[in-house]
Amino acid sequence: MAAASGKGTPRLQLLLGPLTGLLVFLLSLTSLYERAELVSYDWRFHLRNSLLGTPPTEPALGTIEIDDQSVTAEGRYQDWTRDKYTEVVRLLGQYGARMVGFDVYFIEPSSRMVSEAQLRSLPALDPAAIDTALARADHDARFADAIASAGNVYLALYLGVAGEALGPNAPADSVEGRTPDQEAALQAVRQRSPRLMVDPHRSTLTRTRYFEAPLARLRQAARGFAFAQTVTDVDGARRRYPLVYQYEDVVFPSIALTMVADFLHVPIERVEVWPGRCIRLPGARFASGEVKDVEVPIDAQGNMNVNWAGRWEDTFTRYPHIALRRAWQREQRQAQLEQIKVLVATDTSLARNPRALPEALAARGLGDAQGARAAVVTWVQASGIEAALAPGVTAAAFYQARGVKQPTEAQLAMFSQIARNNQVASLLAADPAMTAAALQQALPGEPAEEVAQSRRYVEARMADGRVPTAARPLFFFPYVAYHGRFITPEDVAGRVLFYGLTSTGSTDLSVTPFQGDYPMVGIYSNVFNTILNQSFIVRVPLWARGVMVVALGLLLSLAIPRMRVLRGAVVVALVVVAYSVAAFLFFTHAGLWIDMVGPLLILVAGYLALTLYGYVIKEREKEFVQGAFGHYLSPAVVEQIMENPEMVQQLGGEEREMTAFFSDIAKFSTISECLTPVELVNFINSYLTEMCDIIERHGGTIDKFEGDAIVAFFGAPVYYQDHARRAIMACIDQQQALVALRQRWEADGALPARLVALRERWRGEGQTFVHVRMGVTSGPMVVGNMGSRNRANYTMMGDTVNLAARFESGQKIYGTAIMVNDVLYEQVKDVVETRKLDLIQVVGKEDPVVAYEVLGRRGELTAVQYQVLDLYNQGMAAFEAFDFVRAGQLFAQALALEPHDGPSLVYADRCEDFAANPPADLVFRARSK
Repeated sequence: MAAASGKGTPRLQLLLGPLTGLLVFLLSLTSLYERAELVSYDWRFHLRNSLLGTPPTEPALGTIEIDDQSVTAEGRYQDWTRDKYTEVVRLLGQYGARMVGFDVYFIEPSSRMVSEAQLRSLPALDPAAIDTALARADHDARFADAIASAGNVYLALYLGVAGEALGPNAPADSVEGRTPDQEAALQAVRQRSPRLMVDPHRSTLTRTRYFEAPLARLRQAARGFAFAQTVTDVDGARRRYPLVYQYEDVVFPSIALTMVADFLHVPIERVEVWPGRCIRLPGARFASGEVKDVEVPIDAQGNMNVNWAGRWEDTFTRYPHIALRRAWQREQRQAQLEQIKVLVATDTSLARNPRALPEALAARGLGDAQGARAAVVTWVQASGIEAALAPGVTAAAFYQARGVKQPTEAQLAMFSQIARNNQVASLLAADPAMTAAALQQALPGEPAEEVAQSRRYVEARMADGRVPTAARPLFFFPYVAYHGRFITPEDVAGRVLFYGLTSTGSTDLSVTPFQGDYPMVGIYSNVFNTILNQSFIVRVPLWARGVMVVALGLLLSLAIPRMRVLRGAVVVALVVVAYSVAAFLFFTHAGLWIDMVGPLLILVAGYLALTLYGYVIKEREKEFVQGAFGHYLSPAVVEQIMENPEMVQQLGGEEREMTAFFSDIAKFSTISECLTPVELVNFINSYLTEMCDIIERHGGTIDKFEGDAIVAFFGAPVYYQDHARRAIMACIDQQQALVALRQRWEADGALPARLVALRERWRGEGQTFVHVRMGVTSGPMVVGNMGSRNRANYTMMGDTVNLAARFESGQKIYGTAIMVNDVLYEQVKDVVETRKLDLIQVVGKEDPVVAYEVLGRRGELTAVQYQVLDLYNQGMAAFEAFDFVRAGQLFAQALALEPHDGPSLVYADRCEDFAANPPADLVFRARSK
């Protein structure tokens, strides 16, 4: 990716991230995005429960299930009569359930039908008998009585929400279309309606088109009635719950809101509704004694986000309908049995004449004859067992004495219970304050639940520390078991239960965050639990989501272009992980629903967009670099610029420490005179190719060519710390390459005849054919694009550059090949063989500079060259000490070993002159460039 920085970052690149964020925000307004976000929302619930466990739930909350077992036992649900609910409501009232909310509609009156069995049981088919039978079949009346007696029932009201299809019997949405019963129901709702805190005409609450209230006689008996409906999200799942709807100017509360307000002792008419903000329950009183205002966050339509506790099977208490109905039937049987005990205690003659007991029970309105006879049989059996109880008497011995070889499980259970009840009675009579643990210890081997039930039964009947005769025999019908528990008054007391369908064939199953077939009656427990625990979930508003994705896009635009592709990918991946973790923690610990799809999408899409755009920019820069530098930069340098395009932004004139290089072929004019133009081009191209390849291989940058001259520099545009060393190694390699090149020119036909003749003539004169002088200096210089506004050249300028040019031409005097300045010498002296040439004052400079000759790599000279170098250095030491006679002798010895050593020749002549005419200083002052 193009690592543009600062002012060099393309404007479109800065805008690309925010533009991508804006597109993501627009996408967030679509149902496709919302579906994806809801999946991430569900994922948070699952992950929360997997990592942190099921959240706290109110133990009092639960449901009454019309499940498969209940439908199998009671018959097809569509054929149910309301007497099936009546018995359950009576039981819940008797057991002390705090609230019972029906998710079942009782809108139309039920038919009074008398079955064949009921007709056959009539003593005569006269009008009075038929009226009696019909009265018994008035299930609505009996249901209303049960509701009124229980005092804890809330009924469901149906609302037709705007946008739903109207049913064939739906009333018109107008005052004229409402029935008197609907007017009465509406008036009842109006009197107990939450307060809408905004103008009803400007309210954003969901509007309803019509409503159908529960049957008048039922709603008048109930503690309250409210709507029992839910809403779906775009994917059909149910995650929210409507707490309120609006009909005309009246706010209809949901059954969950009505019940939770009652639970918290807040009159429903004091509840405040602020659409888009909250529903406020002022002065709510909790079981802990705390009193405070509760604000339930809602959206503009009046929906709250439900903090689902978990799977249906794993949360809250669940009572099967059939289990509760059997529990009521058990209570009826127990009442009959207890009444028999009282009758017998009152009239001992009945003990000798049990046949008279059913009629006595019927006279007191305790069940039918068949039930009464069953109760009498149970009393007779229990009385016989209790009378036979004595130390050492076992159930097997008892039944064997009565001719029963294999007693049934029920018979054995009856004997065991009566024996246990009597033991409990004896223990409690001896110590009324005996703890449950002590009682259990006194009855080893007895099931704890059975002991608890025996204690409950015995204590309820003891008077003055003993069991009266009217309570014997001590036997009770076992409590109904369900899901490993027993339906007892203690188990049901204080519970808030919601009654609804859960059977497999029910249409009241829907998708929730935890499962796809969640019974909707369970939503009320979750709503109740969310409000009581104040574990609300609030979604970040739309405007904040938009700001977030656009801001993330801007951050990407500022950060990603400055990174390489892999590093950017790692950074984005880390940000994605960090954001996901943060969003999850906000959800679990702060109840804040922060969108995940949008921000993660902008991070990924923005990164890809910026990377792709950066790739395009990089390709353009690559074309620019290749076009602008390809002719004078080495391929390696061009590649580095393409890998680091920000380097291009630095072009335009920068001062830096670098090394300048100038080379020229000695007497090239003479060489060119021996060649035709075509031959000259071929000759010079072959030479320049060899030399430039070496320069580029060492990281040098070709500045320009001036005929046979090469101008180059090391340390730009890619900067190297070892630019001086690279330059000197390039010079040495070029000189070695020239040796190989001269050998190739020795071949027949390698050079034109006139040039061969010139070469041979120079060889006879002791001159080198194609001798190349190289001036190399290190120091500060300016490098960059220089020229006019319309045409510029990437070149170098400065005194150091000029010095390199003077060193190249100045070597004519010394006959050397590589001349360097003292700055460069200090950086390479440990890797090359050098000797001091002179203290030179070049044209145009007042201060002299020290010049050195580079002979080759350290340790690569011949033995003769090392001898010459040693004599030369001794001679230079004597020369600088103004001992010109001694110096001249040493330089002469060097020339004896190497007659063509240019510097020794120069200094031998100077010593001869200076010995006769000593100079004021040893500075050589050049007269020309």
